[in-house]
Amino acid sequence: MLRRASFLIDPDGQRVPIGESLIIGRARDAGIVIQSGRVSRHHVVLLRLPSGDIEAEDLGTTNGTSLNDEPLRHQVLATGDVLTIAERRFTFELGPQLPPPVDDAATLIAKAGGDEVALQVAVDVLLEKGDPVGGQLALGQRVALSSLIQRAVDDGSLELEWRRGFVRSARFRAQPFHGLRELLFALFGSEAVRFLQSLTLPQFNPRLGLEGAFLPALLELRFGPFFAADEAARCRAALAETRLLHAPFVVKPVVEQFTKAWLEFDAGQRRDLVQSRQASFPTCVVRWEQNSWLVARAASLDPLTFNGKSRFSAVLAPGDVVSSAATRFTFRAS
Repeated sequence: MLRRASFLIDPDGQRVPIGESLIIGRARDAGIVIQSGRVSRHHVVLLRLPSGDIEAEDLGTTNGTSLNDEPLRHQVLATGDVLTIAERRFTFELGPQLPPPVDDAATLIAKAGGDEVALQVAVDVLLEKGDPVGGQLALGQRVALSSLIQRAVDDGSLELEWRRGFVRSARFRAQPFHGLRELLFALFGSEAVRFLQSLTLPQFNPRLGLEGAFLPALLELRFGPFFAADEAARCRAALAETRLLHAPFVVKPVVEQFTKAWLEFDAGQRRDLVQSRQASFPTCVVRWEQNSWLVARAASLDPLTFNGKSRFSAVLAPGDVVSSAATRFTFRAS
């Protein structure tokens, strides 16, 4: 996350600093509390993007929010913008854009790629320079994760691969947009992803803030899987207009598109999946739903294990392993 000083100036002239986020509303836990029947408990959220910019979003309120006297849905703010909530006006102020930090260690690790010998050379160079991160990499002790990120790892919505104590790759599973964005921003703000080399997201949206994200060691950015051609095409078109300003080693993002899917069983059998009908088993069903393949537990009470974690249902991606007392299969696609 890049940092920029940012404030809301209230009608009395008081400057309220905006951290990673700021909620305005009637509830006691809001950062700015407005006691008015026209204000929702959580009315507006101001969220810091990876670039350091601030986005304001109306949280689906009844009476709405105005930005410069126009209805607000969501919008990146500029200095001088005025938010109006129940006739209370707040002026936004944003500090100057700061240049991204120079991370020589991340550059060394990125150039080493997946080569362990080259990685060890990079670690030795950092140790010789006296860079403290060299010692961290040499010891391989994992950097701590926030509770939000750890919960996502525990429930399977985020898959992390570690190397030398830092996250080497991160894959986000399909989930609602706001949850995905909150989790992605939390990960971007973690020291654990300083040397992140591979990132996979289930969807692309400009509001994910990838253009301004500081990802100096990233080598690979992927989106998907997509099983609907029109969704994949929309993703490619949106990416064509996107510039990753602080990810110098990413040449071109990859859109994962598949046309066929099947289940592969331990005994070597294969069952092709057809969108018009579901595949039923004693403990689970696999069906086409909202342009994705979904596995869900059947009416039986037998637990369903998805990639080693107990789940009621999950959106499938190639390589996922589903097992129960009655069956076990791997989801494949091409």
